[in-house]
Amino acid sequence: GQSNYRMSEGGVSSHYTDGPVERHRQDAQLNKKVFFSVVAFSQVFGLAAVVLTIFWMARYSEGFSWIIPARVFNYHPIFMVLGFIFCFGDAILIYRVFRGQAKIRLKIAHGVLLLLSLVFGIVGLKAAFDSHTLRNIP
Repeated sequence: GQSNYRMSEGGVSSHYTDGPVERHRQDAQLNKKVFFSVVAFSQVFGLAAVVLTIFWMARYSEGFSWIIPARVFNYHPIFMVLGFIFCFGDAILIYRVFRGQAKIRLKIAHGVLLLLSLVFGIVGLKAAFDSHTLRNIP
């Protein structure tokens, strides 16, 4: 960087070595760190949502079964959170998080995550409909 003197508030000069280009680079690095911290935070909370939903259904709603009518519905919230919160969220973020990767790889990963989201959503809907059918609920 270049050495400059700058007048700060109160008329006191302060020495700084960062020119505008260097300050922009430092800001970009800070923004990158903040972005990846937020992404990591979202991944932790996404996984926590999935795990807590599984725990909630297993512990407080009598577990899981595709045969016992009262337990069939318990799959519904798990597959919906897994598909529409976790996988769909990752599909949205993939282009930003992996900017330096080959575009075709990102498109394939994006498509796979969206396909998983769709499959999990369908299984979640099937669980809800099967639950209603097995319990004779219209």
